[in-house]
Amino acid sequence: MIYKILIISKYDWKSRNLKHEAIRKLFKLCPDIEDVQFTVKKTDLGTPETYTDKYGKQRIQEQWFEKNISKNAKAQGFTHAGFQFSDADGKKWGIASGHRGLNFRDGDFFGEFWIKAIETSTRKYSDGMVRNTYVTDVSHEVGHEITRQGLTTMEMHDYDFQGKINNIETFYAQLRITKPSIIHALYQRILNLKMLLMEKPMLPVQAFEKVSQHFLVPSNAYESKVHNGTDWAVPIGTPVYAPLNGYISTVFKNHKSLGNACYFHFKCEGNDYSMRVLHLSKVPIIRTYLKGEIIGYSGNTGQSKGPHVHIDLWKGNFINTALIRSKQGVMANLIDPYKFFKGINT
Repeated sequence: MIYKILIISKYDWKSRNLKHEAIRKLFKLCPDIEDVQFTVKKTDLGTPETYTDKYGKQRIQEQWFEKNISKNAKAQGFTHAGFQFSDADGKKWGIASGHRGLNFRDGDFFGEFWIKAIETSTRKYSDGMVRNTYVTDVSHEVGHEITRQGLTTMEMHDYDFQGKINNIETFYAQLRITKPSIIHALYQRILNLKMLLMEKPMLPVQAFEKVSQHFLVPSNAYESKVHNGTDWAVPIGTPVYAPLNGYISTVFKNHKSLGNACYFHFKCEGNDYSMRVLHLSKVPIIRTYLKGEIIGYSGNTGQSKGPHVHIDLWKGNFINTALIRSKQGVMANLIDPYKFFKGINT
């Protein structure tokens, strides 16, 4: 197996190649990793879009990463893409000091991660060992991705976590990525995709006919002057279900207008869709969900005049509210959730 890793950074590091060689040596402790090839693209992507997680911490949005980094990296044949920025950048963007590296839990075969580190930053472990932060975090995040791809049952946090455990060499030395494990992982992906494409989505709200406000009805509460989704008038605590296998990428906590809310992404009949689910009673959890799992509970948070759940349905895997400031924008980018789910299930 050969890993081809793209690193996006606006910084020139004289020691970048040496650091990549140190990472390569770690990876090649695994006999099944033939080589690790690094390509560095020096570019300034500006300020990334971020969201607030359930702990009140800022993180980079997966949609922004996909649009600005992953899409082109995949097309160019890379297996992983990393975004490296400085501690000063992270502070400016509100990303917590403890978040030195993070990858996305999207479950696909392309690895994505971001690393917050300067060229000389180090981390001291409990046994006195001092490591370069960049070297450790790239190896750490790729290790997470190997586990999430289903190629191993080993967990990186059992070997390297928050500077308390210093056995990252042991992780890669014990790692085995065999052909049967790759075939099994691929089979599971194909099986899941086939089931996802064949299955009809379930209704996100069981009380589906309790619509209190339909899509595109006039509303001065929106800049577009029309309602951009569908409201279901249901009691607080009513479950909202994942219509198909998908994932939550973004959550909001006590947002002034959205309240507790989330972005849920799924694929139906080969097409990508995204739901904004608003005014929930609790902040949902960012992770993948199977069809029928509860992704949240209705509430009365944010700009809400009574208990209900609001769902707006977007075409594609990205949500950009700047596109729906007019009725034309709403009609071009959104779908009537009621008609979509009702039409497919009848």
